Amino acid sequence: MDALLLRHLHMTNPWLFGRGVVADAPVALAPIPWIARAQVDATTFAQPDLAHLVVGPRQVGKTSLAWSFLRTVERPLFLNLEEPTVRNWCRSPVALLADLDQLGAPVDALFLDEAQHLDEAGLFVKGLVDARPGFPVLVSGSSSFHLRSRTRESLAGRARRHLLLPFSLAEVAPGTGSPAQRQLAREQAWPRLARVGGYPRAWLEEEPESWLGDLVQAFVLRDASDLLRVERLDAFQAILQLAARQVGNLVNLAEYASVCGVSVGTVSRYLALMDETHVLRLLPSYSGGKRREVTSARKVFFVDNGLRNMLLGQVDASIDTRPDRGAVLENLVYTELAKALPWTVPIRYWRSLSGAEVDFVVGGMRVAIEAKSTRRVTVDHLKGLRALREDHPEVGRRIVVCLEGAPRVTPDGIEIMPAADFAASLWRGDILG
Repeated sequence: MDALLLRHLHMTNPWLFGRGVVADAPVALAPIPWIARAQVDATTFAQPDLAHLVVGPRQVGKTSLAWSFLRTVERPLFLNLEEPTVRNWCRSPVALLADLDQLGAPVDALFLDEAQHLDEAGLFVKGLVDARPGFPVLVSGSSSFHLRSRTRESLAGRARRHLLLPFSLAEVAPGTGSPAQRQLAREQAWPRLARVGGYPRAWLEEEPESWLGDLVQAFVLRDASDLLRVERLDAFQAILQLAARQVGNLVNLAEYASVCGVSVGTVSRYLALMDETHVLRLLPSYSGGKRREVTSARKVFFVDNGLRNMLLGQVDASIDTRPDRGAVLENLVYTELAKALPWTVPIRYWRSLSGAEVDFVVGGMRVAIEAKSTRRVTVDHLKGLRALREDHPEVGRRIVVCLEGAPRVTPDGIEIMPAADFAASLWRGDILG
């Protein structure tokens, strides 16, 4: 084993060599979670001979989540793949396991952090799992795990995917106290979540705008340039800002290409990269096989409101004073759905060729949701949900999410609820049942 690598292992994993215990790992190495994450149950990481892929955007606490499990085992091996010496060691899973045997350092769990820096990461982890090492393998990455791997099928049946997104309302609003206290906490947290988003640092910083600005620059200048190999950074950033302005709208690739001065193919590729790296989502339409439905166009939503607001220079603006408050609320409803529901539950939109539209159709036709940035829901706000019922009698619950007001149900069964109440019901599991 290389002497430099051995020295690095002694520094980052002293408990493997009889010096201290993992619970005493420096906070800089194993950051303590700020808030216990409601989105992922870290106890599932204990399953051996299986890869656990923790994916999600930059700076959402993936490393902290992994360490919340690693602190419970006696001898974890932590490898940061941003370190060139560690990357060189991770070229062969057989060689790595053989070196561990020679070291005489038994391992209870292996954590590969920042796996997007490793070429053919999927094949490497496949080799580790196939060797049946007897311990779980945790893998984190800020891009979709297969972004830089040529073989998407390499981990089929060998891995569990855990998607971690920025904080949800359930994670930032206290869940203790009386019902009135919990309601007040949700109502106070919701406007801030709409403004600064749910990135942990943005939520906790006194000046979130500065930190969000750094995050945008890190994504555009570092990730796009170094990891994603984007040739036209100016066009990449222009497409990102155009998407921010058009949240909730159908994506017109030709329009994007014309505005940003690149080809349609380049726009499509750059948007796909933004989706892969969990910055935004391209939401497909629901198609029930009816010719009068829109089936090909996609809508764009951001995974975090704060990031979108930063791109628009409106982090400090209250939702009440913004001309785009409808887009702010619609995007926030989407983020809560994406965080609360298993990633296997489909989220779509529905639109007929005549123009009738519903913002979100979840789980097939189990729930249909409209977001309306109003405090008084009128008959006009219900047209889309009623048109959907006419075309799809099988639709289940129909919900209008508004800014404030008292919850109520219309005579034909459409539920109207304020945003904070909707988010709370979503996390209690009441929406899908």
